[in-house]
Amino acid sequence: MIAFVTGLPEDSPCVCSAVHQLISLRIPFTGWEEQKLSSALPDDLENYEALIIDSERFRNLTEAERIRMEGYVRKGFVHILPAEYSKLSIFECDFRSEVDFHILAAGSGVSRPGMPRLATGKILEGYLRVMEEYLDTSLRSSHLHEYHLHCTMSLLEAESLGVLPAGWSERITNVLDGLERLVTFPADIDEIAAWAFAPLAARRCGNRRLLEKVLTAADTVLNHWSRSDLGLLSMGGREDDPLSFAHRDSPFFGMTRSTNGRRNLHLNEQLHYFGAAFPGLSAVSGNPGFLEETLALMRHIDTVHRDPEDGLLRHASLHGRALGEKWGRGVSHALLGAFYMLKLVPELPEEIRTFALEFLDKTGRGLLRYQTAGGLWRNVIDREDTPEETSCSVLFTWMYAYAVNHGWFPRERYAEMVLRSADALKGKFWRGRGSGNCRGSYPSPDLGYYLRRPLHMYMMPLIAPALLESDRLRSNRGE
Repeated sequence: MIAFVTGLPEDSPCVCSAVHQLISLRIPFTGWEEQKLSSALPDDLENYEALIIDSERFRNLTEAERIRMEGYVRKGFVHILPAEYSKLSIFECDFRSEVDFHILAAGSGVSRPGMPRLATGKILEGYLRVMEEYLDTSLRSSHLHEYHLHCTMSLLEAESLGVLPAGWSERITNVLDGLERLVTFPADIDEIAAWAFAPLAARRCGNRRLLEKVLTAADTVLNHWSRSDLGLLSMGGREDDPLSFAHRDSPFFGMTRSTNGRRNLHLNEQLHYFGAAFPGLSAVSGNPGFLEETLALMRHIDTVHRDPEDGLLRHASLHGRALGEKWGRGVSHALLGAFYMLKLVPELPEEIRTFALEFLDKTGRGLLRYQTAGGLWRNVIDREDTPEETSCSVLFTWMYAYAVNHGWFPRERYAEMVLRSADALKGKFWRGRGSGNCRGSYPSPDLGYYLRRPLHMYMMPLIAPALLESDRLRSNRGE
């Protein structure tokens, strides 16, 4: 155990980077279980294996504190957080802190038993703090993006499970009622994910403004976006305006992913975005084309991306041939497409529901095979030389806990997997943000690219339904 002493805010990039490194190195520290750090030197300082202190607090030590620390440092290890780190972004802090904290681990010989597991309620406290920030800022974006889906979906799930503070339901409704002004033309592939809320907003808010604008945008995608040589919708870009010069004022102008530069490259993430939005739009509009496009993409991923040896999905394909590795979050995003189809559109025809369930089950059996001894999944799921990755593990936990709780799969198949992962996730969160998030990873034909991907601390809003559904599963087992 080490002592962490600072007067810096617990949510500052400097502190979050430090906490991320400590979690990654499995080094417990004071203030973890309270999720709050102290600015006071511990009375029993000599009993700690190391001390972390920020340079400003260090500079302002009292004479008595300095004498205590001079005695301590002759046997213990003192790590000082540089003042300039407080001025850096979270990404810059992570880059510099990684070296610093590996020096701490190597030079101090500190024990590394792992983090104590937090209670679900303690993690939810941090989650609500982060979600309050989202509710306050979500409508200031220049456009919709996938975190509008992640955050709003988590809030709706938390609402249905009865854990939101009073007044938050009205705040969610206000966000849904305001999303209409964030719909852009032409759309970006990332934006399509948040279109999933258009039918729900029409029901909840009593108006169709968002729905009508989304249906117009979705019709443009269906009829005017470029397609791959397999006839599938591409990652973006209009067929008649491949460089988007007719939309030079769009926030996506000049972005590679919004041109035809990748028209033949298909990613698992496409199923997440289309699967979340298009089936529901098909149901409310009566246009079967939206659902048919989603199914065509899911069949492609099921047959081309899937490795028949273990059931897992490679990250991408080009010209009908799989490429990339079995990247954890990419796999989880493909599953989310099938999951959201089932969850958000209960009136799906039976044969489509069966297909989506089989898609989830085939992948789930592969996840059973590769779950680590620690309970999570690796950044490249089948590679033991990559670290555990938290964001994909959160999504796997939520989807399969929900699936078991709602009778999609038998309890004996996935309950143990879910409860192990939920327990492991309770050692990964600091004040609502998860440590061990891969910094995005568009596909590559190079294995080394995936092996080198850095991890950092980031918002993972679906941790709330993941833990709440897991707790329900545990309760239903009588534990």
